[in-house]
Amino acid sequence: MVNTIRRAPVGIHSRRGVSLIEMVVVISMMTVVIGLVGMTFHLLMRSEKLVSQSFVTERTISHLAVQFRDDIHQSESGVLTSGSESDQSELALGNASGIQIRYLITADGLVRLLVTDGQVTAREDFRLPDCRVSFSTGPDDESSLRRLVIERPGAVLVKKHQESVPLRAMKIDAHLKGKGRLASSTTNVDNNSTTEKSSLENPQ
Repeated sequence: MVNTIRRAPVGIHSRRGVSLIEMVVVISMMTVVIGLVGMTFHLLMRSEKLVSQSFVTERTISHLAVQFRDDIHQSESGVLTSGSESDQSELALGNASGIQIRYLITADGLVRLLVTDGQVTAREDFRLPDCRVSFSTGPDDESSLRRLVIERPGAVLVKKHQESVPLRAMKIDAHLKGKGRLASSTTNVDNNSTTEKSSLENPQ
């Protein structure tokens, strides 16, 4: 009896696993995908932070505008002192009761001080990051106008450090008490302006 032995064709082998080149290709693709996901997540987090900061700045400016106008309308004098640098500017407000209110420009915003009998009895900080703050008066020394100018960056979601962000100016105007003029408050943002006027004149 003759046994027949079957042999497998030469050159045909069973394949198991993956080759080194395939592993390198898969790892490279995964690296690219993870890098894109990480970059997108970072941009989203940064945009959310900028938007949140913008809302906080808007609320701070709104509160500051109301407080600044009220202080100016209740004051009879407003002396503006400008130093050699912008962060040394100061606006001192006074009235007949002897209470003095001082606005000081700092590196990160504005400080409001309530001074009674030469002592600081209250302090309020208005943080305005990335903003430039300045004071100004009317066209002459007798003018009752006192102006607060806030220059802040425009609506930019993702800031590039290589590029300078354009600033838009917001002007808050008010007149001192007892000058025989209509108390007014004007806020200008770029070319848009909103004017609020009281129906009564300040008392003499």
